[in-house]
Amino acid sequence: MSKRIFNLVYFIDLFFFLCGSSIYLGPVTVGFFFAAILLLLILLHDKKLVLDKPLKLYAVFIISFGLSSLVTGQMRAFSDTFLRFYLISFILWRATSIAIENNPKAIDTIFYMFLCIGLFDVAVSISQMTFNTQWYQPIYEALKLRHDEEMAEVMAYKSQYSDVFSYAITGIFGNAIKNGWFLAVCSCLSMRYVLKYKKLVLLVFPLIYIAGVFACQERSALLGSILALGYCLYRLYKEGNSYAKIGIVIISLFAIVSGFEFLVAFSESHNLRYTEFGFDDTGRSDILGGVSNYLVSNPIFPNIYDHFERGGRAPHNLFVNAFMYGGLLSFICIFGIIIIQFKSYYKDLKSNLINNPTLIAIILSAFVFTFNSLFHNQSIVTGEYVIWIIWAIYLSEKRLIIKQKI
Repeated sequence: MSKRIFNLVYFIDLFFFLCGSSIYLGPVTVGFFFAAILLLLILLHDKKLVLDKPLKLYAVFIISFGLSSLVTGQMRAFSDTFLRFYLISFILWRATSIAIENNPKAIDTIFYMFLCIGLFDVAVSISQMTFNTQWYQPIYEALKLRHDEEMAEVMAYKSQYSDVFSYAITGIFGNAIKNGWFLAVCSCLSMRYVLKYKKLVLLVFPLIYIAGVFACQERSALLGSILALGYCLYRLYKEGNSYAKIGIVIISLFAIVSGFEFLVAFSESHNLRYTEFGFDDTGRSDILGGVSNYLVSNPIFPNIYDHFERGGRAPHNLFVNAFMYGGLLSFICIFGIIIIQFKSYYKDLKSNLINNPTLIAIILSAFVFTFNSLFHNQSIVTGEYVIWIIWAIYLSEKRLIIKQKI
């Protein structure tokens, strides 16, 4: 099998999944078409199933979820989720590893693809926030991107409250929550170049993505990306010369004082979700109350789709979600995955490996994604494949570092 052919198929598939394109080739989208080819190429390459410890736990989680779906009569919904999310997560995880194994420069290409799509998403998000949505429609139609599912509701709010810039910016994904965490991840990935070249001017790139997160008004994603930026500045300060340290202190003080003051004033003047107007989370208490009642009545085989059929809503929390997707075994598996991954990240933060800008950016991306999933439903539990791409890059970069030292 040609390495170039494999990588070409991989990058085509990665592009269509990252941007959420729904161009069809017969009965399936281009993304699923190339995913099927990738799966065949992976099987030809590996000869047998290759899973690391987190993926093995993930497989047990999926089996547990499948069992609860069988018991509760939700196998059709489970099968759809398995094919559209869990299987794709495995394919992109393994394909990412093989692509980097074929050519280590594939890491650069993956970063560029994330960041370029992210820049387009920032432009779209800010345009949606200011209700200037015409310029990108030809691109939307060409790539068959998801239309703004919530924009009609946002426009209705705009007509009722003329001073509201909106409260849910969906970006290119047609979903505000995904828009928020994707741009937050991009902000962390862009920090790779700030740390690599140690140029303060390059901070403009993570700030652009953070501006996009601010525009889409997803608060947990914004907080996570700001914390990641703070760590990036800390690394620059720790490794920089005297002039760099002075610059970092000035930038930090300016951002804390002037930046915070501007964001608060802007949010209040336009009634964004960062103000009292959009900060009423009483609905979360009702959601968790409904989840608790469901778990009490279904402690052995809880199932999220069964919960939906009874009028319930997803719990907006990574670990509660894990329990809802199959019960105690599912929870243990997801908890185990998080422990294994973040234990590894923490060890690298304390070792010499942390001097590697790629690893730092990847660890920050994993942190932001997981932090966001503590307050939303989209996570490793629901089959979001981006976290597995991040994990594959992380492991591959570590192997490359170890190989170079030998």
